[in-house]
Amino acid sequence: MNLNLIYMRLFNFLFGICCVSCFVACESNDLEIQSSQEANKMEKKSLNEFDYWYPSINITKYFSPYYLPPILDYIRNDDLAAVGVFINLNSEFPPPSYDDLQMYLNWDNGWSILLGGSDGDDLYLLYNKPIPKRLSSYSVPVTYNYHSFSDGYITFNQNGIYSFDGARRDNDALQVVLGVDKTNTSTGFKQTYVSACFDFKWYETSSCTIWTSDLSNANNVYPKR
Repeated sequence: MNLNLIYMRLFNFLFGICCVSCFVACESNDLEIQSSQEANKMEKKSLNEFDYWYPSINITKYFSPYYLPPILDYIRNDDLAAVGVFINLNSEFPPPSYDDLQMYLNWDNGWSILLGGSDGDDLYLLYNKPIPKRLSSYSVPVTYNYHSFSDGYITFNQNGIYSFDGARRDNDALQVVLGVDKTNTSTGFKQTYVSACFDFKWYETSSCTIWTSDLSNANNVYPKR
């Protein structure tokens, strides 16, 4: 009788241990599944949500239809070396020096060209530094090609509007320089294409395109650095 009681107590003890072990194992699996799900959510968030924005301007119309095809060929062949932006007084003066524009091969001065449009034939002047979404607007310094008493800049707004300011002369206008045909010269390119003056004044605004995906390694952004 005593022996049976001992066996019964031993059985109950072992059964209790098994139950506790199963409970702990189930809880551990639940925690692992929950942790895995949370990790997946975080990964999806990091992949799908980009907390920055890039402003760009469609500048296709500011280049002659005669020169646009060779420009596109240079860009698609990864032969765009540098991009420069400046303010001119109604095309009265030549562009600033390459030093003033910081146009050098393999040097990132903040400006790139993005090929867009349905056929990839549209030229977008892209400011390639990601801007935090908490900033609704952002100003980028721009040089002049004539004597000015103030610094010029372009202000981009996250709502798709931009403007420029500086010396505030009526005939001031933005222009773009593209350095193409890469070479080992001091500048890194053999020739340049200069856009026409943008068709709005410093006291006006114009529309721009805002990109909210990561463009740091985009295939359609040039030059490649």
